[in-house]
Amino acid sequence: MKDLYKRLGISDHAPVQLLEKAIDAANDELLQEDTAYVLLDPKRKQVYDRNHRVLKSIAELRSQLELHDAPHWLDDTYEDYRPTNEGFTMKESAPAGVPERWYEREGLRFWLVFAAVLVFYILMYALVY
Repeated sequence: MKDLYKRLGISDHAPVQLLEKAIDAANDELLQEDTAYVLLDPKRKQVYDRNHRVLKSIAELRSQLELHDAPHWLDDTYEDYRPTNEGFTMKESAPAGVPERWYEREGLRFWLVFAAVLVFYILMYALVY
């Protein structure tokens, strides 16, 4: 799923008038068609916005867990949800006495990744059905 707001260069909280102007100003005709179809219809926009928030949360979690460099995340499919300098914040240094990679404690990393993947599949199922 592409981040339509990012591709239009606007906030996901932009008013409809600004959204329409950004769609008209887009250079790519396919982008104009896709964004108009999804974001100008209130029901489709509501579904897209809900899924957009979930994907951004998963991307942020993957970034904080330093999982954003996995081979299947490096192709352009997930490009819109990859961390950037101004985007997702990386985790801070661990306090004294806490392992640097706290999520690598036995089993914890597995369950965090499992939860993120489960949320992703539930989201995709909700989109399809």
